[in-house]
Amino acid sequence: MVSAGSQPTLHQVTHILGWGGCVVALTTKDTVESYIKMLKESFYETNSTTKGKDLNMFVFATEPSGGAQIIVRHI
Repeated sequence: MVSAGSQPTLHQVTHILGWGGCVVALTTKDTVESYIKMLKESFYETNSTTKGKDLNMFVFATEPSGGAQIIVRHI
């Protein structure tokens, strides 16, 4: 999957811990849809574990957010 997805990305990182094993790829907004389509066609549709399943469960776009926060209530 790393080699399949390396072409249209700005940077790609493989995570083994924390997210259960995944690839995080940074790309530009104008290539997100084509990148996801390429991953689905070149890897997920041919993978015996994911073949025939809803591929949106395995590959999707996300954007940065504010992250985790701690809210402290002052009494």
